[in-house]
Amino acid sequence: MEKLPETPEQMVTKVRVAIRRIGQGITLVAIFFLIRELYEQSGEIRNWRPTIAQFFLMSVLALAYAAALLILAFNWLTILSALIKDPLPKGPVLLSYTSTQIAKYIPGNFLHFVGRHAYLKNTGLSHKPIATASIYEIISLPVAAIIAICLAIPFVDSGRVGSWERADRTAIAGLIVVALTVVLAVIWYQCNTRAWKSASIVISRATGFMLFQGLVFSALLYAVSGSFVVLAIPVAIMSWLVGFVTIGAPGGIGVREALLINMLDSASANENVLIAALLFRVITTVGEIVLYAFGNVFLAKPNSRGE
Repeated sequence: MEKLPETPEQMVTKVRVAIRRIGQGITLVAIFFLIRELYEQSGEIRNWRPTIAQFFLMSVLALAYAAALLILAFNWLTILSALIKDPLPKGPVLLSYTSTQIAKYIPGNFLHFVGRHAYLKNTGLSHKPIATASIYEIISLPVAAIIAICLAIPFVDSGRVGSWERADRTAIAGLIVVALTVVLAVIWYQCNTRAWKSASIVISRATGFMLFQGLVFSALLYAVSGSFVVLAIPVAIMSWLVGFVTIGAPGGIGVREALLINMLDSASANENVLIAALLFRVITTVGEIVLYAFGNVFLAKPNSRGE
């Protein structure tokens, strides 16, 4: 019996499965590398004892990171508001973000989008604007990360990344052009003044968040090593970006840490980068838990829903 040709839906499903498997493979390799580094640096890690000042700094950074995540929650509100003409209740929209963001740690790295969609569907919003808003958010975050990297790199000591040759400047200019092209393409698709304003606000906020995220990691590395490494800022953003686009890596676990260690091996001692990378993961996770608690305590109140 002759085998029937595959339908487009079956082909798409196979591609999705293949991409997910590749992402899972990358994650496993990254986690293996991280475990190996932990084993090799186990002595230094066991000997490291955080001071009271370092504990205080980490607590402040975790709270500050939670506050910074609210910027992305307001971006979600801005994107939805640009797509839906009717006024939106701010409380439920923001709560749909704060209460589901932590779901990115569930294997698959996409369930926070699914949870957000389901939450807003229950409030009466239709499928199309929610799905479109999710696509725009997924596009805006990598674009903002690329812009933030391009903004941070010129401040890096040339000795850390090599001399500034013409090719380097051209590559950075190319990254900026690509990022801006994507932004303009999204805006052009909407093709109205409201979309221009909303897109500029969303990208500006997200870029600020990315730069802040890089500063958080550089502050941790400074606290551990005693020296401030500017290169840590763009590297932290780049590691977030790679973790974000790696399908199957829940929250970029393993991928982000492996990149931080590899890309900063010449800028700081491996054990310092490893400790800072692990602390960075703890702080961002705690920040997301704080965001979740904040949303459920304050945004879930009837008088904060804006209804």
